[in-house]
Amino acid sequence: MTVRRLRVLIFITKLELGGAQRKQIYFTRHLPHDQFDVRLLAGSGGMLDSEAREQTGGRVILWDSVKHRISPFWDITSVFKLVRFLKRESIDLLYTHSSKAGVIGRIAGALAGVKVIHHYHGFAFHDRQNPILRAFYVAVESFASRFADLHLADSRQNIQKALKNGIGRADRFEVLRCGIDVEELTREPPDPAWLRQQLGIPPGAPVVGTVGNFKPQKSPLDLARVAVAVRARRPDVWFVLAGDGPLRPDVERFLRQTGHANAVLLPGWRRDLASLYSLMDVFYLMSLWEGLPTVVSEAKWFGVPVVATAVDGTVEVIEDGVTGFLVPPAGVPAAADRILALLSDADLRKSITASARANLLPEYDLRSAVPNLSGVMRSLFHFQNAETVKMSE
Repeated sequence: MTVRRLRVLIFITKLELGGAQRKQIYFTRHLPHDQFDVRLLAGSGGMLDSEAREQTGGRVILWDSVKHRISPFWDITSVFKLVRFLKRESIDLLYTHSSKAGVIGRIAGALAGVKVIHHYHGFAFHDRQNPILRAFYVAVESFASRFADLHLADSRQNIQKALKNGIGRADRFEVLRCGIDVEELTREPPDPAWLRQQLGIPPGAPVVGTVGNFKPQKSPLDLARVAVAVRARRPDVWFVLAGDGPLRPDVERFLRQTGHANAVLLPGWRRDLASLYSLMDVFYLMSLWEGLPTVVSEAKWFGVPVVATAVDGTVEVIEDGVTGFLVPPAGVPAAADRILALLSDADLRKSITASARANLLPEYDLRSAVPNLSGVMRSLFHFQNAETVKMSE
């Protein structure tokens, strides 16, 4: 028996500018270095590649072979490349995230004989997909789930969804909420007045906003439709849809056609999130499916009332009518009504934000996720104490 740190490889498909990606950088930095030797693997070309290298002291590995889209040649190549890496580097635990990395990683982990934890932040399938495509994604997830020693999920809803679709076993699921990085959010004081001026929003104009990827999951066209519906009744309201992605051209086209492009702003990805949230009078999210949306907790932290769709983990962070408002998926009229109600009633906004801040439990702070994750990892190896890992060579 020898005493050494547990060698952990965190694997995610791509370091895009999103909540799940930022959390893996955070874990790479903050898992106790006296207990864990942690590295982060991702496909190359993500917006956070350079930032991840800098923040983790170079403990980031980027592979061109890991592609976001299904690519049989590159996917199979990545599986065997990962098997070789796991064996060569004597990795003890592979911690996977996102659908593509989750499938590749779980198969490679089984072939290499290492323990695997897969963390669900949502699924590649949803109820609005083509039934054949949905069935394919469910079958792939069900197959890959056989090769994980443990599955984690951001929300109880995601666990129920997995089990309902025949993915995994109930005794191999645990909830591990990955919340918000308060330290990062408050690193610089917000300056909403400067941001308002930079974006060209008139002084005193109400602002409704969101932050997210312009992908089908986030339903960016519904975001634009809500903005148009609100402005039809309150033309003084401005919208800021921060983010980017493949559906941005569709959103731009819709806003031009409806004549609202000047007051529904698409500033792209923003790093000054504190200023952005502080600028908003209302935050809204029109996702069709979710894991546990980080942006909702961030908005609540900054005292911004939230209107969001009642999907998956979102219902676990918003109590309808108390800590925010929930509307049906694709419920554009309902979302517009809730936003207008909040904008017209300052007392309602204060009541919602006060309840929301009080409801931000420690489990939604990313700092609390580190000891929780450490404990989960230790449990797979039957740790005898928190200081060392005993492994047989």
